[in-house]
Amino acid sequence: MKKFAVTTVNIGEGSDFIPKLIAIVESKSQATNAALNYLKCECNEIEDQTGCEMLIDDVHLHAADTYGMCAIQMNIQEIKLDVTISTI
Repeated sequence: MKKFAVTTVNIGEGSDFIPKLIAIVESKSQATNAALNYLKCECNEIEDQTGCEMLIDDVHLHAADTYGMCAIQMNIQEIKLDVTISTI
């Protein structure tokens, strides 16, 4: 089964750079929408907490403040899921 995985990585200062799975969806457009929605929500939260304005790059699915202290990178990857049903 072909699907698309959406992941995010905090690449800001002091980050552990560990990716986080956000969604597994059916199409590239659904993945792009999920990534942009997540990015916008995270940016709003960061702006509320720190007062730093986050700039979103819709094309590269990236956001950062002007100093690079807070930064988020989204990734979309095509994946293949195999489902096996087992009866015990």
